[in-house]
Amino acid sequence: MHLPSALLFIALALILVVAPLASALLAKRAKQGEQARHARYARSMLILWGMTWLAIYALSLWGQRPADVGFAPPTDPLFAYGVVFAVIALIAVASLRRTRLPGGDYSERIRLIAPMTVADWLWFVPVALSAGLCEEFLYRGYALHVVAQFTHDVWIGVVVSTAAFGLAHFYQGWRGVIGTAIFGLFFALVVVVSGSLWPCMIGHALQDLIGGAVVSRRLRELPPPAPSAPPDAPAESV
Repeated sequence: MHLPSALLFIALALILVVAPLASALLAKRAKQGEQARHARYARSMLILWGMTWLAIYALSLWGQRPADVGFAPPTDPLFAYGVVFAVIALIAVASLRRTRLPGGDYSERIRLIAPMTVADWLWFVPVALSAGLCEEFLYRGYALHVVAQFTHDVWIGVVVSTAAFGLAHFYQGWRGVIGTAIFGLFFALVVVVSGSLWPCMIGHALQDLIGGAVVSRRLRELPPPAPSAPPDAPAESV
């Protein structure tokens, strides 16, 4: 296999396979606390930008540019931006009207990444912007188009990239996987119809920022997580 093809598939494997597996493994080892959140934010940005650079380099060796996979203006800007902003606005209103977070362990999982302090927000804003740009390029740009070109079916690209995008958020639990996959499917359809990633990048970043603010507000209304119980003390000898 030539280097361009090898790198193309290595980048694709990182996006479709390694990222979901890493998300599942990290979910089991996640820690609470501000410092842990900051480390998680920094790691997320490092991974996102590293994978984006690799994907762009793989495309260049394959003779393609980011513009060839959607990094270009939409064919109908009014429609593309209008649909994305309308959906984000509806979701924002629905989120604000929700009186509490879903039950189960969702609130504890989301507490691991939600910005709770001013220092958190100084990290979270660049994370949200990075996610909007990089995740849309990696999943709706690179993965969708590469899979579509090799299978000769754009809808296979849509399904595969959407499933991988949802599973890459496994650290939020299955509720987070399903919700993220629905968002991913919506953004994928916008890309297919408009031919552009730009509306989805902006919408994705806005959704993350709005979602972070709403979730942070709801988490403050909940009692703090209970500390882990210390191990039982050994019984005294008599």
